[in-house]
This record gives sequence, C-alpha cells and structure tokens, in this order.
Amino acid sequence: QEYDCTTLFETFPVFDSKGYVNFTLMPGEFGKATIKVNPTNQGPIPEDGFETLTVVFEVADYNTKPECTIPPEIAVVENSGPIIFDNFVTDISVGPENERAQHMIFQIETVNTVPDLFSSPPIIDAGGTLMLTTGTDRYGEALLSITCLDDGGSLFGGSDRTNATNTILRVFPMPRVLGLAAEAVPLHGRAELTVHGKNFGSDGGRREDSDVEAGISVIVGGTPCASTEFLSDEQLICHGIPPGNGHSEVAVSISETFGTRTGDQPIFRSGSLSGVFSYTGFLAGGQNYLATGSRYFPAPPQPEQPVPIFVNGSLFGFNESGASFNPLANLSQSERNLMLWTALCRNDSNFRSNFPEGNLSIAVTRMCANSSAFFRHDIFCTLEPVFSNLSVLSQYNVGSNLIDPTCMAAAQEEVDQGRVLAKIESRPLGIAGVVRSMQVLHGTVYVGGSFQSGSEPSIVNVLSCRNDGDENGLFVRSVGHGVDGSVNAMMNHQGLVVLGGTFTSARSLSGHTLQSGALVAWDHHEQEWLLIGRTTIMGSIASLLSVGDHLVVGGRFQQVAGEVANNIAVHSGNVSDPLGWHSFEGGLTGGHVMALAGESVSEFYAGGSFTMAGTTKVRGVARWDGVAWQRLADEDCVQACRHSGDQYVCAESSCELDGPVTAMASTGTMLFVAGNFQTAGNKAAGGLAFYINQRWNSIQAGVRGSVYTVALIRLDSLPEVRDGLRITPCLYVGGEFDRAFNADGSSVAVSNIARVCLDTEQLVLEGWEPVASLPSSEPVYTLNQRELVL
Repeated sequence: QEYDCTTLFETFPVFDSKGYVNFTLMPGEFGKATIKVNPTNQGPIPEDGFETLTVVFEVADYNTKPECTIPPEIAVVENSGPIIFDNFVTDISVGPENERAQHMIFQIETVNTVPDLFSSPPIIDAGGTLMLTTGTDRYGEALLSITCLDDGGSLFGGSDRTNATNTILRVFPMPRVLGLAAEAVPLHGRAELTVHGKNFGSDGGRREDSDVEAGISVIVGGTPCASTEFLSDEQLICHGIPPGNGHSEVAVSISETFGTRTGDQPIFRSGSLSGVFSYTGFLAGGQNYLATGSRYFPAPPQPEQPVPIFVNGSLFGFNESGASFNPLANLSQSERNLMLWTALCRNDSNFRSNFPEGNLSIAVTRMCANSSAFFRHDIFCTLEPVFSNLSVLSQYNVGSNLIDPTCMAAAQEEVDQGRVLAKIESRPLGIAGVVRSMQVLHGTVYVGGSFQSGSEPSIVNVLSCRNDGDENGLFVRSVGHGVDGSVNAMMNHQGLVVLGGTFTSARSLSGHTLQSGALVAWDHHEQEWLLIGRTTIMGSIASLLSVGDHLVVGGRFQQVAGEVANNIAVHSGNVSDPLGWHSFEGGLTGGHVMALAGESVSEFYAGGSFTMAGTTKVRGVARWDGVAWQRLADEDCVQACRHSGDQYVCAESSCELDGPVTAMASTGTMLFVAGNFQTAGNKAAGGLAFYINQRWNSIQAGVRGSVYTVALIRLDSLPEVRDGLRITPCLYVGGEFDRAFNADGSSVAVSNIARVCLDTEQLVLEGWEPVASLPSSEPVYTLNQRELVL
C-alpha cells in the first residue's frame, strides 16, 4: 500500500551529505512510501546534472502486545453442573486503535492435582467468560495457566501475547453427611445430635483463616438447630434439635465468603442424608423390625366431588342367596379402608312408575366398608307403610318380590381436623426373628426377642441401637454376645437394663458365660452382665415392673433366693444385695403371670392365667394393695348377683374376666387389659377392657383380630405445642387386626395398630383412631410401656 509522505511521516525524511536519513514516522501508521531524492553538492554541477534517486520507505506493521487482567484464584462447588463465570477476564485490549480489528483468544494450560477434576475442560470465550464442568464427585485444586493472544502476529519484533498468568481454581467439596449419633430424642428436641461425615471444615477446602462456626449449620427436617458446634472436618454437634415428627432429613449447610484480590465470592454448599433421624415418641416391634412412632399431622382436607361406584346407573340386584353385584368392586383395598360410604338408594324408573311419587320415601344410611365384598350395615330403601312388605333391603338378601333398585353410592373421605394423630415407621435392624421387648436407657434403645443376625459380633436375642443413622439405616450393636433364649421383657432399673425371658445364660464380649437363669441385667458402663441380688431364677420371666428401687418380676417360677414365690417376686434396695428378694403373700397360682402394671410397689396390678392370688380366688387379674391381693370384680355385677341368687350367672369369675390377661397398662386410676377373654364384669369385651371405679368396661367395641400388646403414651408434652392439639394420653393397641369397632356401631380400618385417647376430665375413652402404619402389614408384638419424652 502506497502512502503519501504526509500520511506516513510526521517529519519528512532528510538526507545528509554522508547518506544518513532522518525522519519521524506518524504514530500508528505503517505502509510504503516512495520518495524521490534529488542529490546536489556545493561544487560545480555536472553537465548532465545529478541522477534522481528513488528511495522506497516501507514501514512494517509492528504488533503491540495485548493486555488483560485475570484473577489469581476462583472457587466453585462440586457437582454444580455447567459453570459460567462472566467477566472472568477483564481489561481486555488487543492494542492501539489501529489494531482494533484484531481478535483476542485465550489459551489455557491446566495442571490438575486431582485426576478427572473436569468433565468439560475450562475454556474462555472472546468476551472473557470462563466455562467449565467439574467431574462428578470430584473436588480439589487446579492450576490454570492463562495466556491472552491476539492475531496480529510477531513480525519485526512485535508481540501477540501476554505473559502466562496463573489462576488457582478451587473446587470446594459438598459436605457429606454419613451418619448420626443421638440419644432417643424427645419429640420437641432438647437433646444434642452429633453429625458424622466429611468436608465440614478447612480440610475440605475451607480457608484456614475463615470462621469455621459462623457459616455452618446443621439442619434437621428443614429447620436449623439452635446452634452448631464445629469439632472437626468430620464432626459437628447440633445443640437444640428443632421440633419435628417422624423420620427427617439431616443436612449440613456451609455459607462462607471466598476472598480474592479482586473481591469476595460467596460460596454456599450443602449435603444431606434422608430419613435418618427419628423423632421417637414410642417404639413398636414385630417380625424382623423395630418401628419408631411419632406424631402425625394429616394434610388439610381438600373438597372433593362424590365418587360414584355404580357408573351410569347400573343395577345391582339382590336375591335370596345374596348380592349379585359387589358394590366395592371399583375400589382398591386402601380406598375401602380410608373411606366412609353414604348410600343413596332409590328405585329405578320402572319401579317408580308403578307408584305415585308421594308414596316414595328415601332413607339415607351411613355404612362402613370393610375388607369383605359386602357392606357391614344394612341399607334401607323404604316405602310408605302400606307397602311394608317391599320396604327392607337387607345386608345379604331381600324378599324376591322387591324389584331391583338402582343405587348410587358417594364416597366421602373421613377427615378429622385439629387432631394430632400418630404413625410408626419401620427401621431396619438386619435381624431375622421377632422383637418382643424394648427399653431406652442412656439414649440407647435396647431390643430383645427371639432373633439373630449374621453380623460380627453376632447378635443373639438382644441388641442395642442409638438414634443413629447412615445410608444403611440404624447403627445396630450387639449386647455382649447375647443370651441363649428369648427375651420377653425389658425394664430400666437403677441405671441397668434388666432382661427377663426363657434364657438360662448370658455371654459377655470377653467370652465369659454367666449362668443367669431367666433374669439378668446389662451394665452399660462396664459392658458386662450381672445378676439381680446375685440370684438365679429358674423358670421363665414374662414381665417386669420397676418402681423406685423396687423391681417386680412376674412369670413362671417357683422359688427366688430359696423362698417360695409362686410366679411373682420383688427385689428391693441395691441390685447386688442378695437379701433384697421377697415374695408377695403366697404369690399367684393356678397359672402364671404374663403382665405387670402400676406406679408403686404398694399398689400395682398383675395379669396372666392364674386363678388364685394368695388365698383369694381371682380370674386372670389381681391388685396388690401393699398388704394383700385383691380381686378386680365389677361392683354392679356383684350387687346384681347378690340379689339374683343365680348361681350359674353369678359364679365368682363372671364378675371378673372369663379368660387370661396377656398385656396391661395403667394410669394409676384406670387399668387397661388385653387378653383371651370375651367378657369383663359379665359384659361383652372381646379381649379388650378397662377397669375404673370398681367397674369393668369394654374398650369401645373391640377389634377384629388378636391383640398382643397395649401401652399408654402421651405424644404432646410441652406447653408451646399444646394450643389446638390433643394433649391427652392415648392407649395404643398392637397385634394382628384390621378393624376397630366403636360403641356407636361405626368402625375404623386399621393395620395391626390403633389407639383410643383418654378424656382426662371425663375419664372416658374417645373413638378409635388408626395409626399410620408400616409399609407392609406386619403384626405388632410389643409397644414400649413408657413415654420417651425426656
């Protein structure tokens, strides 16, 4: 390209006599200019003159070094997906104005300290935006050596690149929550929770000079703990566990500022473990499982349209042999169990046309669906009395002269607002067998029964677990090397866990075998077995009761410490005192003891299959009043018998229970019993009854199935949660049953566990309530007998 002199030169070229040329180039200009030089001298001029010279000036394009600013360090969080840093490179310049047409590119050389740190390597676009994707679950540091280049080249000594600038890229790890360690936590959270994991502190990438506690928090069920104490990169302590229910997620969140020379970059990271923390209100046990129970708030009811069962007015007819159409066919079992049904019965058009409209009346009757194919209650489609022979449509058949009606049923979900319900959720124990007893001591849950595990050390019939959790469930430990028979009862007593059952020996972790008989205690601190009163009881123990420094044991045995006991005895004072054993006035004979309940050794109840309490004839249940045994007869029945004189109706046992008691619970003023009896105080009971003011009463109308265990439990205890919530204790009933019946004829579908709550002012029981149960319908063999609210 030719330039004229005025464009290329600021001062024109001047040649001196020695041939040197002096000039000044125009700033930023380059190209080629041809200059004609006419030489001359101070002497004579030649005849032909001087030859004109042509001088070509070619000014090369010298590329100016580009400029850019790169931060010395940046931070990202692992597993964040594609990451974009806008304006990562700033102050970008390709050179002076004449180089504006050049393009900038960025060269990155990466030195990783961690293999596979990136799934997409870092790149920087022309605008200075950094883009990268970290590898899955990869974290650490990488050194990015970044050079800014333009496309101006480097001819004639030009420069098209900056010196390499190093940037440290830190990939912060997400905190990992791997497990927990906690006591059996009260419902409303006043205990501590230790969180185990990694990447909580500086070892996980946190700067050494950062405040390790200010930006870190343990979150339980979506709510932060009152405070979080940082112990190490692998351990945190939550102080003040927030209120909650059921199984909850535990998370660790870390919020901090990552400082650089160019500014502060906020970094937030969190990690969690789902369903590992349990707000335990009570415990339930059965085949291969331990379940934790807690409060349960049902979702607010949503208005729904009635659900038609008989679509498009299809007929369902009855005949002498029964129903020809299953009215529940369109519903799943779960829908049957959760719905109340209202039947709206009307005649079909043909039937209606035969009678004046005024002669027709329609009765609406509530009926409850059960697990069978038919309704439990009768349905009445009534006409005027003159047509009485056509009026009754009964449960299974009707007169053949009734024309088939068309019926429409509407379903309405039974929702009881304002109630605090309960649920149980299974926790895996890794055992094969049956859980029969449970207790909580020193924040540890002890579980007994007839089961084993394949783990090492092996678990045999007894285990312990804390409210610990990891991805595999509860952290289960052996208790010594177990016992050689079933553990049927457990009780906390003087800082020990006392076990009763059908075993005869207990093995310690050291391998020592203690010949224990049917009663033994576990010393949590010494990690050893010991005998109560240094005495071996030969036989079997079915129930235990601890009140103060007294331990009452019941079962099937004859002697204790050389004294005749007849199935029941008490040890008082220091557990090591061999003289602490005593009997109760002849004991309980004619059977054995299966249950104990009470608040004092001077007044408690015993249940079982016995027929004599001391010298008093009884039937399966008796009360110890501190001096002698007393029968529990229904006073109304006794008075009626005194007047009737009917020796058959008024046999001594008829005013008590007509079968054995297998489980019991007591409030002090009320005694609740379950067992294999059908009447209580000569009243229908169906295996469930309660005794108050010298009178037996059925517990509503019982359940359909077998009851194995009962427990009185209060789930609400703190004033701040009482307003609007039920605070009465409830009787929880466990076993193998699918429906609970109320005294008013209604019923509730349940799954092996249900409850009735006590009106503490009126001392009466309310209606049955289902307890949201295990994922599968497993029988409930045991419920803890004491509240776990600490």
